[in-house]
Amino acid sequence: MKSRWSLRWWNPYTTPPAGLEHFYAEEITDGRERPLNLERMCAPGDGWAICWSPLHETPPRQLSLETKQRIRRKALSRRAAAKVPLFADSFIAERLAAQPDYFGVVEVQHA
Repeated sequence: MKSRWSLRWWNPYTTPPAGLEHFYAEEITDGRERPLNLERMCAPGDGWAICWSPLHETPPRQLSLETKQRIRRKALSRRAAAKVPLFADSFIAERLAAQPDYFGVVEVQHA
C-alpha cells in the first residue's frame, strides 16, 4: 500500500513563517514508515507536522444501472412505508409512473 507523507503547518493560532505556504513538502512511499527527509525538516514545537494519508491505487467500484435502479425502488418502498403507510401503494405507483427511467420500471402489457 502506498502512502502520502506531507509536511504541513499545523498551528491553528499562527501563520507559517517567512511567507511559506501551509503545505510545505510531500513524499510518496511504499509503506507506512516515515521518511527521514521530512523528519529532518521540522522539530517538535515549531508548528509543522508530518501528516499521513493512504493512496488508493484502484478506483472505487461503480454500480451497474440495474443495481442502482433496484436500490432506488427499495428506498422508495421504505420511505413510503415510513411516511404514508396507508397510502404507500398508491404513492409508490405515482412515483414509478412519473419517473420510469430513474427507477427502471418496465411496463407490463396485460392481454
